[in-house]
Amino acid sequence: MNLRDNDGVEHVLDVRKSDGEITAHQQDGYPDEPSERSPDGVRNVTQAQQYAKYYVYKDCGYPTISLQEDPDRITLVALIVAAMDTDTFEEYFGDFYQQFRYHHEDEDPAIEIPDDLYTEDVFYYYTTEIFLGLDETAEADLIEQLQDETVQEYLEEAESITGSGDVAAIADELSALATEHGFGGGELQTLAPEQWIETTSGLHVKWEIGDEIYGEFNDEPDLDRGPDAELELVPHEPESMEALQEYAVHN
Repeated sequence: MNLRDNDGVEHVLDVRKSDGEITAHQQDGYPDEPSERSPDGVRNVTQAQQYAKYYVYKDCGYPTISLQEDPDRITLVALIVAAMDTDTFEEYFGDFYQQFRYHHEDEDPAIEIPDDLYTEDVFYYYTTEIFLGLDETAEADLIEQLQDETVQEYLEEAESITGSGDVAAIADELSALATEHGFGGGELQTLAPEQWIETTSGLHVKWEIGDEIYGEFNDEPDLDRGPDAELELVPHEPESMEALQEYAVHN
């Protein structure tokens, strides 16, 4: 396929339909050797490859991206997290809060992490895998409802509500907001957010050294399928569970 990036450079790419591997990529705007490209050049080449894989996946129906890379699925998970009340969010993602408090206060950790992460110059973050509980038809119906402008407006307003601290009013406000933005019918009307997620994994830690990514993984669900999404959060000091939920939706 042919496409142009934000700087007007033409890219000609071949995408293998069976797994999304880029088998050929021709362009005249940037060095062929990745290490010789500027940051903008690296970004544009990477984005061209990502878009090509997404186009073949979305418009042609071939499995060229993983479920976790599917923007529609990522948006759906963000909507589900935004619509949760605080107690439900804590049930699925409370380990993040406990672990972050461990880093900043005298709290027990949710998981132990390698001592080297405290001493080496490495970037590390925490993740958990999310397994949706929707069947394929319900999931497809929900994804079909997602229009970019509407979804972004909903998420921005949902962040404001979840960060308000008025826990008792959050569920009612989110329900009204969902209806206002066109998410009040069908599956969203008959299922509560806690029914949309089948389960989550335990809390994992990942770290990067150079171009390599390492990790330690905990409590993988006993399911015969992979996760639908993965929530990745950098350690910080959230003021409350509501603030962490807002941060999770934003990420």
